[in-house]
Amino acid sequence: MNYNLKIIHKEEYQTSYWSGGTTTQMLIFPEHSSYAVRNFAFRISSATVDLDKSEFTELKGINRYITPLDNLLRLTHNNKDFIDLQPFEVYNFSGGIPTTSYGKAKDFNLMLSEKASGNLESAKIDKVSTITLFKDTLEVAFENRFEILISPFHDLNIKLEDKDIILSKMDLLLVNANKPNASLDIEINCEEVAEILLCSISTT
Repeated sequence: MNYNLKIIHKEEYQTSYWSGGTTTQMLIFPEHSSYAVRNFAFRISSATVDLDKSEFTELKGINRYITPLDNLLRLTHNNKDFIDLQPFEVYNFSGGIPTTSYGKAKDFNLMLSEKASGNLESAKIDKVSTITLFKDTLEVAFENRFEILISPFHDLNIKLEDKDIILSKMDLLLVNANKPNASLDIEINCEEVAEILLCSISTT
C-alpha cells in the first residue's frame, strides 16, 4: 500500500478561546481551510470545558464526535434528556442541534463536513497490541483516506511495516493513503495499559 505518514507535534497546535473555555486545533483539512469560515472537510481539536454549564457553538452541517478525556461530561439537546459520557466514551451528534454541557472536563472532538465521512473510536492498548488501519477497503467515491491516532496520556512505540515510530502523548500520528486496496496492521507498545483514540476519515 502506498501511504504518507506524518507526526503532528503538540507544539504545532493552535489554541484559542470559546465561550466555555479554550479550544486547541490539532489538525484541519485541507491545510489552509478555516474553522471560522467553515470551509474545512474535517477538523480535529481538543477543548477544555471550564464552566459548570456551557452552550456549545452551533455548527450547522457538521457531523460531530466527542469524548471526554478526564472527567464525566453531561450533554443535552433539549434540557430533558441527558447523555452522560465517561472518559473515552464516544458520542456522535449533529453540530447544528443546540447542545448544552454540564461538568468541567477536557474533551476530544472530530468534526466532519459534508465533504467527509468517518468515525471516532477508542481502544485500550494492553502493553503490546495490534491495530488494523483502513479496515474498510470497499470502492467508494473518495480522493483521500486518513487514519489518525492519538494517545492522550501515554507515550507509544509504534511499528508500521519497516518504520519504528515514537509517538509522544497528545501528538497525532497521521497516515494518509490514496484509495487503499488493503488494510494495514500496526504494532503498538506501551509500558502500561493506555487508552488511545483513532479517527478514520474519507474525503471526497
